[in-house]
Amino acid sequence: MTSASLALHSTEGKGTKSRRMKCSPRRLIQNILVSQLLLIGPAQGRSVAQSHGLHGGIAWSACPDATTLDCAYITAPMNHLNPQPNLTVSIALRRLPATVGPRERLGTLFINPGGPGGSGTLTVTLMGQLLSQVVQGKYDILGFDPRGVNLTSPGLDCYADEAYARLHDYNAKYLGFSYEARLFPGASPYLHDSSYALTEEEQAAADSSELAWITKHMAHRQAQVEVCMEHGNENMLKSTSTSFVARDMKWILEALGEEDGGLNYWGFSYGTILGATFAAMFPESVGRVVLDGVADSVTYTRNNLDWGISGMDDNEDTYYSFLSSCIEAGASRCALVKDNSTESSIHERIAAVSASLLESPLPVASMDGVDILTASQLHKAIFLSLYNPDSWQRLAQGLSEAEDGEGYMIWRMNQPGSKDTFVHKKWDENILRRPMNVEAAVQSRHIMCADTNPKIFKNFKPKDLQVYLRRLNKLSTFVGEYWALWVTSCAGWDFEPFEAYRGPWTVEEGTRKTSFPILFIGNTYDPVTPLSAAKSMSKGFGNDSASLLIQNGYGHCSVAQPSICTARAVRNYFVNSTVPEYGTVCEVDPGFLFPEAKREDQADSLSFGSGKKLQGDLELLESINGIGKELARLRLTHI
Repeated sequence: MTSASLALHSTEGKGTKSRRMKCSPRRLIQNILVSQLLLIGPAQGRSVAQSHGLHGGIAWSACPDATTLDCAYITAPMNHLNPQPNLTVSIALRRLPATVGPRERLGTLFINPGGPGGSGTLTVTLMGQLLSQVVQGKYDILGFDPRGVNLTSPGLDCYADEAYARLHDYNAKYLGFSYEARLFPGASPYLHDSSYALTEEEQAAADSSELAWITKHMAHRQAQVEVCMEHGNENMLKSTSTSFVARDMKWILEALGEEDGGLNYWGFSYGTILGATFAAMFPESVGRVVLDGVADSVTYTRNNLDWGISGMDDNEDTYYSFLSSCIEAGASRCALVKDNSTESSIHERIAAVSASLLESPLPVASMDGVDILTASQLHKAIFLSLYNPDSWQRLAQGLSEAEDGEGYMIWRMNQPGSKDTFVHKKWDENILRRPMNVEAAVQSRHIMCADTNPKIFKNFKPKDLQVYLRRLNKLSTFVGEYWALWVTSCAGWDFEPFEAYRGPWTVEEGTRKTSFPILFIGNTYDPVTPLSAAKSMSKGFGNDSASLLIQNGYGHCSVAQPSICTARAVRNYFVNSTVPEYGTVCEVDPGFLFPEAKREDQADSLSFGSGKKLQGDLELLESINGIGKELARLRLTHI
């Protein structure tokens, strides 16, 4: 849809004093995040915003689980285009107050960690202090849960409890990937070598087996659609699009009384789509907006299949960067290095491990799990690790062990963080008596499928998926198929949103100048949001509305690999309103990839390279590194 007007689809005509954090954010996530997400206790009865009417401001109260944080709910219309008093959503909010005085305070900084489906309230709990340190305590750090996510209610109600939702997603791993279905005696070389010639009979057998697997996979996926159709909250399932969440952000901004200053926002990954959508819909309300790890909103909203293909632009290069960085680190720091190792030789060894697992999965027997390691799990571990270079050393160790017949480490990288994940409890079985939904992938699917053009998946058949899987496999050896299955998960989705924003996305199409330039940030080697997306999105908004900073590094989003240059630019943008020149390039700091083993008496802190840095720079790098680590933890709940 490329209209020069706002292209919308519709089916209906006070600051608080600073306090020191008393609890450990890392410990909170280990218990499936129930205790850390306690917002305003049930004794209060109803949400604060409700007591003020539909749009009457926000009253904050200290969070029971972390008294340094403030919590509240705000009520917004379920359908912004057709608001009705009896159809509302209650949006969960959590903020870390600014540490400076009122005269130095610059406003509220909204945060979205990505997903789609990432929880903003959880993000502020885990990394609010780190984010505050980046902006020198001059903003309140605000996280909110988008519609259908975590504590924002009502929930989607597709499943009886969250454990059933997670089990549906978890059980998909036992379906494996389609290349495993192509297996027949002697087929392993074909699966990783395009030059391997099959006989006509072998090709027919491979095609038939693969198509049968795809049909089974699509049926498993369709079951989730049907359970939502039968049991889900239809109004919620139709009101979770990114455009409605953008409208929610404007609603919150106005309730805060900060609409004149505009939205200050830092969004990662999918959060860049949300931020770009807000900027396109409400350009006059843009304050300081950083979009980090930029996804291509144009193809995401108009053709998900094209979005999936372009998302792989830098994936294979990121994988080979892992290999080259391993070789550069040497055998003492990278377990995959042997005498005269090359990128090609290490890749061939990893491919051989994958081929071996196709025919002979490795048994995994440990106190925390009895299972098998399959080729598909190995591929997923590689995919997850490409996001986060901090995990490359561990990935190399796990691959080396798998090569020697020990699969535990790679298997462990694919497992949920807690066995409580599959404990059956009612959605509102918590101190709030309020539905809570943290991890289930359905919350990612309902957002993405509300946003993308449904015509793309009309009459999408198993044969179509087979063609698409093979195309993406050619783009990325180990990741293409996994990414393809995620991208095509909207096939069969049957909930037409009340509204979906699909453009304009460029000045030529009719976007208006933003009230302050957006800062887009892209890595040169990002496995799923390539630099090409950051370039095209920033160019689309135009020179008056956007600037671009390029970080010459690896991983998903700039915080995946710390750079003092990027960190300073982000701080100066938020604190001093300094917009970097378009195309500014920042190098990452050395000493991060494949680090030397720490001595027992060595402090658990970063030691970057040989360049001289001031203490303030080191603290800034520590904050950025911490944000990257916490985003990686959050990401594991959505991939």
